[in-house]
Amino acid sequence: MLQKILEYQKIDMEKFKMEKEIEENKDRIAVLKLQQNIKSIESTLIKMDKDVAEYKTFLKKLSDKISECSKKVTELVNRAEIAEKQDEFDDIMVNADKVMEIVLSYEKEADALKKKLDSLNKTYKELKNQYVENLGYHSEAKNKFNVYKKSIEPKAVELIKRLDAASKDLSGDLFEKYKRLRNNKIMPAIVKLLGDSQCGGCFMELSVDCKTKLNANKIVECENCGRLIYID
Repeated sequence: MLQKILEYQKIDMEKFKMEKEIEENKDRIAVLKLQQNIKSIESTLIKMDKDVAEYKTFLKKLSDKISECSKKVTELVNRAEIAEKQDEFDDIMVNADKVMEIVLSYEKEADALKKKLDSLNKTYKELKNQYVENLGYHSEAKNKFNVYKKSIEPKAVELIKRLDAASKDLSGDLFEKYKRLRNNKIMPAIVKLLGDSQCGGCFMELSVDCKTKLNANKIVECENCGRLIYID
């Protein structure tokens, strides 16, 4: 059984190397990175849309307050013009000055808010341009990656067929352990003992207990990396 699994592993290593090449493909990495950038920009743009809407709503409220206060100032000035007594005139103008101070305060707040809106709109446009650029780069990288995947597809299909054929007579605990290691990307999963007591995968020295089990069973699990170590 071990020999058959080793033959299976030989084919599987070709597939594993291919999978690693795909995983490390520069265009695939670019696609993933650009996807993250696009998603991040989208989130930022959505938040900025919300902020702009809130700023505009608040600016409208300030504008209404300024308009309301300005009308009140006009009314007070009109009343002052027809005041018959100096004391009455003075009181009205004091109130008008107080309301005018409120107007100036609102106008100052509105000006600051307008500057924030201008800055936000500028940043929004810049991000929007980045978003469009990233979409273009993403499409380009994705197309290149798809071309690459298509170029290796025949070999991938062939390897799958060979693995299916090689796995027909494979079963039992040993093969299950192999598949578990393979799923965890620990390859090669089954390695030969190096020298007198070294794992052929991680190159760590075997403990005395581990080596005793290996000598007795001809195969043992590495205490360090989990690979299956065998001896002839």
